[in-house]
Amino acid sequence: MDTISLQTGKPIDIYLPNIYRYMDKEYVDLFFNEGKLRLSSFKKFHQYQDEIRGDKNEGKGAITGVGNSGFQFNVMSDVGKEAYILCGSLLESEQIKKDFECDSCFRIVRPVEFSVAISNALIGFARSFQGFCNYRSTRILKKAIEGLDIK
Repeated sequence: MDTISLQTGKPIDIYLPNIYRYMDKEYVDLFFNEGKLRLSSFKKFHQYQDEIRGDKNEGKGAITGVGNSGFQFNVMSDVGKEAYILCGSLLESEQIKKDFECDSCFRIVRPVEFSVAISNALIGFARSFQGFCNYRSTRILKKAIEGLDIK
């Protein structure tokens, strides 16, 4: 497990779980032998036909804001097309290998440091986000905003 140590007056240690990256052995070998890592993107996710890897709506969403007087606004988003993504699992599983139609995986034991090393190797790198996926039945966020009006 990865540990993040913060100095906040009193120490806080954050323990992060190992992450398992599933891919074919040829890409795992390229990573360990030559330092080459296969990354994906939302654009690539749109091309997969299977539901496990494919998601035609990845990166898309909508926000609806509604005021007391009935005034509302809608924002549509379509982001991350050119972003690199490294997906993984918290589980090491033969079933996941089958589901993703791959024959290998590797374990990331220090995900924060791993992310820093990858981001330092990417030309033009701007920002990193790390966290768990929150799958929802809808990609529309609705929010009542008190006092929202046309003015």
